[in-house]
Amino acid sequence: MGPGAPRRAAHRRRLGPFGARGPPHVARLFRDATGTTPGRWLLDQRVARARELLETSTATVAHIAHFVGLGSPDALQRHFRRELGTTPSHYRQAFADKRG
Repeated sequence: MGPGAPRRAAHRRRLGPFGARGPPHVARLFRDATGTTPGRWLLDQRVARARELLETSTATVAHIAHFVGLGSPDALQRHFRRELGTTPSHYRQAFADKRG
């Protein structure tokens, strides 16, 4: 047994039933449980959090992009356009207009 084996075993125990499986199997289990892939789920969560921050904060689009893990305003804008058909700035303005 190598020096990292006890740590890997502890990590597998924390992961429960996923711990002894390979990445493709875990991805399949995740998709069966959620209806989506892990990567798609993560992107959806990031966009949802960005929407919430655009609605409730005065943080810049750049700060929000970094905070939610998209890295750059360009990445946030690209995902917003794809998912919502608008830019983060336009989304924020439209939400502010609705609130009056």
